[in-house]
Amino acid sequence: MLPNPAPDWWPEHLEVADMAVNVTGIDPFIQAFLSAAAALHWVLFQLPLVVTSARDSLHGPGSKHYVGKAADIRSKDLTVEQANEFAQKIVPLQAGAKVGIFDERFIGSPHWHVETA
Repeated sequence: MLPNPAPDWWPEHLEVADMAVNVTGIDPFIQAFLSAAAALHWVLFQLPLVVTSARDSLHGPGSKHYVGKAADIRSKDLTVEQANEFAQKIVPLQAGAKVGIFDERFIGSPHWHVETA
């Protein structure tokens, strides 16, 4: 599913989980990471990468989600082996995009949390 309206930077092979996901005004470093990660996800699995949360939902006090400096991406569409492979391959993307990736697959709902300073 594509956000409506889709931002100008929105790449091919990136989707939102539902129309409640608000990706407007997210940080350019998060945009760059999502673009690169979506391309990688497609090459590896022929599946779109899904953003489950950005500037929406409820998060902890002071969460970077509220100011557009964080996004969550889904892992549940992958097998454990595929998710491990993807996790290993997105780590090198951190430096170029200047983001940190937090593997939250084993706490709460399975996903990766990505944020920038």
